[in-house]
Amino acid sequence: MNTLALPFGERPKEAVLTQYLASGSYNGVPYENIAVLNVGWNPAYSPYDSRFDHTSIPRIRASEMKVDNVGLYNYLDYFDKHPEERFISDGVAEIITIPDDKKEYIHAVGNKEIYVYEKQ
Repeated sequence: MNTLALPFGERPKEAVLTQYLASGSYNGVPYENIAVLNVGWNPAYSPYDSRFDHTSIPRIRASEMKVDNVGLYNYLDYFDKHPEERFISDGVAEIITIPDDKKEYIHAVGNKEIYVYEKQ
C-alpha cells in the first residue's frame, strides 16, 4: 500500500510528526505514501499545480450523513456556484491545458506540453 486515508481526517497535532505521513518505517518495515488523504473541504489542486501537496489531498465523502459540509453534494454545489473552477480534461495525457490566469501555478510538468488559453 502506498496511500493513506487519515481516519476522521485527523492530522498529527505536532507539526514535526507530519513528515511521517509521507514516509518512514514501522517495526523495521519502510513505507512511502504517494498520497495522504484528508477529509475534504475544498477541491483538490492538480498534481501539476505548485500548491499541490501529496501529503494533504482532500477527499470527497460519498455519504451524505453527517458530512459537515464536505460531502459530494457540497462539492457539486460549489462548482455550480463557481463554474470557473471546474476542470474538464481534453483527454490528451501529453498536454496540460490551463487558462492564462492560472499559468503561474504550473510546475513540474516533465515532458508534457503546456497549452495556455485565454478565458472569455
